[in-house]
Amino acid sequence: MPHRPLSMLSHVELLTPKLDESVAFAREMLGMFVVAEEGDSVYLRCWGDYYAYSLVLSEGAEPGLGHASFRTWNAEQLDIAVASVEASGITGRWIESSHGHGRAYRFDGPGGHATELFWEVDPAVVPAGEESPYPERPQRAAGHGIPVRLLDHVTVTTPDVKSAMYWHRDVLDFRLMAAVEEAPGAPWFFGIATNNEKSHDLGFILDFDGIPGRLHHLAFWVETNHDLTEGARFLIERGCELDYGPGQHGIGEQNYLYFRDPAGLRYELNSGGYRNYVPDWEPQVWRFEDGPNNTFRTEIGMPAVHMVAIPPGIVGSSDEALEGIVAKG
Repeated sequence: MPHRPLSMLSHVELLTPKLDESVAFAREMLGMFVVAEEGDSVYLRCWGDYYAYSLVLSEGAEPGLGHASFRTWNAEQLDIAVASVEASGITGRWIESSHGHGRAYRFDGPGGHATELFWEVDPAVVPAGEESPYPERPQRAAGHGIPVRLLDHVTVTTPDVKSAMYWHRDVLDFRLMAAVEEAPGAPWFFGIATNNEKSHDLGFILDFDGIPGRLHHLAFWVETNHDLTEGARFLIERGCELDYGPGQHGIGEQNYLYFRDPAGLRYELNSGGYRNYVPDWEPQVWRFEDGPNNTFRTEIGMPAVHMVAIPPGIVGSSDEALEGIVAKG
């Protein structure tokens, strides 16, 4: 490929058995805006999203990932990306029209997750009265909920983190940024990849059950760590139990907060993090004791509930501590 074909994570579809409750949570807690409803799907956007929407909530038998959608750099790069996917031995299908964007190619990646690639997209439509006086902002900051500004990344679980990471590098030219392993040569527990200057817009966590296609979390960006900690208070005061955080990751260097909606869908708030423009960056491999999970190295293990893939979604509560990540493996 002449250069990186994908530009960014554009939107993610999540499945929920409690559609009304999940939509209400996204609107009232995250501060998102409902932009459309079609059939069993509801389309939402953050106040800072530049496209028509970034989150789709669709009715499903259990919580999980519907698909993750990436926009290419141009129409030519869409064709290049599709040809590369098919040359790898994976065959998808073209979807001629979808709400808010043009023709798209959808396929199941090596970890079993539905992925969509497209170029043409509708811009954000600002609700009446929500216009911003700043020309570069698509909308003024929301006055309800936390509120989240932008979609940041999606993290999925996979039986083989390293092979999924390298497939995305070799086939779609993702930059592999970092990974976590227990010891040299051990299977990767976690890895992050990106299409741009962020540490990641796609993450992979080892699925201890060996089940493909499951979700771990969907992350949204807020501007400051103060916004994130105030978001934690906002959620707690409204009866939402936190999974994990607030804290700061070593890997990626983002401030984090994890929590779940009434259906068990896990969300993350992110702030901070580094920017990396190095075109030939090689993935940096961390050990658990280096502090990839918590930059202050005060927490190696994580709450048991945080390690549950989705589906099933909700298992236990956040006061059930995991002795250590390695023991879980």
